[in-house]
Amino acid sequence: MQNQRQSNIELLRIIAITMVLILHFNVHGWNPDILRGGLVFSWSSLGGNLVESFSICAVNVFVLISGYFAIKLSVKSVLNLYIRCFIIGLITYLAYLLIAHEPVSITALAGRVLAFTHNHWWFVISYLGLMAISPILNAGCEALDKRTFQYTIVILTIFLLYFGWGKYLEKLNDGYSLIHFIYLYIVARYLKLHVSSTSIRTYRWLWLGLFVVSAVCLCVMSYSISRNMFTYDNPIVVLESLFMLQFFLSIPFYNRFVNWAAASVFSAYLIQESPYFGYRWIYPTVSDSIANGALGGGALLFALYVAGVLVLSILIDQIIVVPIIQWSNRLLVYAENKRNS
Repeated sequence: MQNQRQSNIELLRIIAITMVLILHFNVHGWNPDILRGGLVFSWSSLGGNLVESFSICAVNVFVLISGYFAIKLSVKSVLNLYIRCFIIGLITYLAYLLIAHEPVSITALAGRVLAFTHNHWWFVISYLGLMAISPILNAGCEALDKRTFQYTIVILTIFLLYFGWGKYLEKLNDGYSLIHFIYLYIVARYLKLHVSSTSIRTYRWLWLGLFVVSAVCLCVMSYSISRNMFTYDNPIVVLESLFMLQFFLSIPFYNRFVNWAAASVFSAYLIQESPYFGYRWIYPTVSDSIANGALGGGALLFALYVAGVLVLSILIDQIIVVPIIQWSNRLLVYAENKRNS
């Protein structure tokens, strides 16, 4: 069993992508006013705010996972990401044409080939940049002694707090940026290199408790502070994501189904945020159906939409995308062997 990939972080990936789906459906359907500060309290908005507060850390968690286990940059990793983006972009575009009864646009079809830049996936672009500089980040983090590493994180934290979350300077864009990803990556590398797994396991329930406290604080502050609290660079959100990562690191286990599903969950984000199928069909459909339902019925529909997109995405990825990626990987191995022979 030691040779098997542990499932605690794979489960975290599934939970994090589910949180991403929740965040997007919350903004585009259940609680569209969530991103403005100083909200007026109401029982109808409380559920949406709580959902947002517990889920907003999801994107940070993805980047922290990459930093903790270190990205291994290769042609294979970049090509696999491109294939997944291209295939999902193409499928969602064709699905939208069938639903909307629209003719094929050559320009839009060509845009699917430019999968990294023409699909409204800001996360993919920032993550691709992170992949590109990951060898430098990995080598730098390995070379730093613990004290210098700590100083570096403190200085970066102060910089991002003041110029980013505090003052909105330097176009740091609420954490929707490569520099925020770099910061999270470095913090996670420090956690991996200088914090023992025994220490993380010892404080397992503390991490969970702090995660809950952070989420509740975010919810309360969204009503009391006249600015958007649900940003990725909010220091409370950053801490919340760190608490969540450490809690899951403290509970190692193995489950074959979890590992199987986790390998395909990223496609759920790609499908939900696709420019045609997502923004022109899924989001309007969710918004209309939730708005026309009672509070309890709306919450049920919300949960069904999240579960439906997640399950459908995993199946599409496993049936269509994974075989293509496996075939591509075999071609790369064959080409490498031919070059070395």
